[in-house]
Amino acid sequence: MMKLPVWDVKTLHKMVGDDGPTQCRMLAQFLCEAEKQVSVIVRAAADGELALVVDLVHMLKTSARMVGALQIGQLCEEIETAGKTQEPARCYARAELLSAVFFPAQLQIRNHMAASVPP
Repeated sequence: MMKLPVWDVKTLHKMVGDDGPTQCRMLAQFLCEAEKQVSVIVRAAADGELALVVDLVHMLKTSARMVGALQIGQLCEEIETAGKTQEPARCYARAELLSAVFFPAQLQIRNHMAASVPP
């Protein structure tokens, strides 16, 4: 499998065009929601709540891919598959990686947003 970029700015551009304020609003909303979701997903996976994990990672996968956070989207797909196939150990092991994958995407997105704000 080809390694996906952490974050691809072109993905969001394809969806909303050059509308900087709309891009920033979508990115800010994604970061706020994703940060909450990541901790809940990890906790639910640790507790073996696979149905909850599947629901949450599906939502995060969709929003991550929509804004271009491709590694997060891919990892969520792996977690979702493990949850659906009732593999709690694999589900938890993959979920534990979410924070590590989320941090670089968060950093790149925040840097992009900061650069997009006029002085």
